[in-house]
Amino acid sequence: MRLSSKETNPNKMKKLIPILLIIIACNKTDVKEQAQPETKISADDFGGNLTYTNRPRDFAEKNSRPRKPNPHSDRDRDGILNEVDNCPDNYNPLQEDEDGNGIGDECDEATPPPPTTVNYLLLDFDGHNVTTAFWLPYIGSFFAAQANLTTQEIDAIVAEVRSLMAPINCEVITEEWRYNLVPPDRNQRIVITETTDPFVSRFGDIGGVAGIGTWRNVEDIEAFVLPAYLSYDLHFIAVATTHEGGHTASLRHQVDCVDGVNVNDYRLGVIMGIGYYVPVPIWTVGTSSNACAIQYDISQANTYLN
Repeated sequence: MRLSSKETNPNKMKKLIPILLIIIACNKTDVKEQAQPETKISADDFGGNLTYTNRPRDFAEKNSRPRKPNPHSDRDRDGILNEVDNCPDNYNPLQEDEDGNGIGDECDEATPPPPTTVNYLLLDFDGHNVTTAFWLPYIGSFFAAQANLTTQEIDAIVAEVRSLMAPINCEVITEEWRYNLVPPDRNQRIVITETTDPFVSRFGDIGGVAGIGTWRNVEDIEAFVLPAYLSYDLHFIAVATTHEGGHTASLRHQVDCVDGVNVNDYRLGVIMGIGYYVPVPIWTVGTSSNACAIQYDISQANTYLN
């Protein structure tokens, strides 16, 4: 599955940042990563055929999960829907607004000054309108629907991603208002969505997709994770989300090499390889898909983000 040069659009890519499109796939294809000119994008597969444990469900099953209420329609769980809540991220069932500015007192008091150095990784379960120039040649403009996960499921995914991302200099958040506080080159959004059609028609059965080194771009270039192609398994979703976050922070796949030759496209048990099938996959030091060059996951990601 290789994106040809005819399918790239250099004029729509951000300047100075070479980007490699990375896909988490649920069926292995024999695709090798190769060096590309700076203005081109190539694709490679991730995940292989999921034979080590439960397979993702077949297409009918993947798209038949009953619709769950979106827990983020009332994010602070105060009984007031987000669209009419004067402080949607802070519990304020009485909607007090002493100064009458349309912002609830809880938000007036709680909003901190904008941070200047923090790196935010936003896990977006709420649905997102995708219009980014980077994605237009591949999946076009579309609305990525909410994740179709319960509050408890979302909480479990967020907790695991926070644990896995702990060595990386970032804060994992779910609040859009906090995301908007910091400069855009300190933000990265990962959209967890039940929408699959734009991705399936372009890339096949994938679990996620991201660009390498998008975090420090001034454009909001999203990464995506597709629970429907991960069997709605909470651990799979958390690992895929962390993996995509690693790509946005400049990391490539960890591979196995012998005498400088790639002999296994994805190392098992590590976050930037295949981490689904161990309880706690790790960041590591090892040979990468960049011509078997040594990649120090944690130090490289933190150097990039800092």
